Amino acid sequence: MTDKESLRQIAEQYFKRTNVMNAPNVRDILSYKSPLLEYTLEFLHPNETPLGFLRVGALLWATDSRVIWVGLMPKNGMFDSPKPQYKDLPYISIASVHTEKGGFLGYHKINFHVSTTLASGRVEIVSFQATDTFDVVQEFADLVRTRIKISSQPNTAKEKVLPPSDDLIVQLERLAILREKGALTEDEFNLAKRKLLGT
Repeated sequence: MTDKESLRQIAEQYFKRTNVMNAPNVRDILSYKSPLLEYTLEFLHPNETPLGFLRVGALLWATDSRVIWVGLMPKNGMFDSPKPQYKDLPYISIASVHTEKGGFLGYHKINFHVSTTLASGRVEIVSFQATDTFDVVQEFADLVRTRIKISSQPNTAKEKVLPPSDDLIVQLERLAILREKGALTEDEFNLAKRKLLGT
């Protein structure tokens, strides 16, 4: 199980490596003034391991099973505190990852080409503007590409006899909900389920 201190250590290693230790938002994250580390913990599945992140105004995490954007919804009123929100992209749904070097304002882009329905082949582009250097954006994209390759490989026989992980159960439940709402046909559901189960 990941705790706040281990997330902070991942963040600290990242910030040292990218030479941004003294930026104000970095100090806030490391000193827990920013709630983003705590909110990240809320959105991690049990036994999910964060591997790295990218600063995109909020935090974009690469874990062992998915990419998660963790940020804050704007306040509704003057006295409302911001509410955490997230968007996750399971590796199984990411077709490809591309980066674009920043132009005039210097923000670099990372684009995820995400399959909206597995059998139809429709693809949505999910983009984030990164505040990190282009090398760091490329490094994060390479990490995600590696995780996509790993997630697309068939499971070994040893892995198949293990009980399903909570993450797999959550993904199967999401597929069932999409089928119930009509977003997936029965064939699309069965194809996606077989892909998840590695059969």
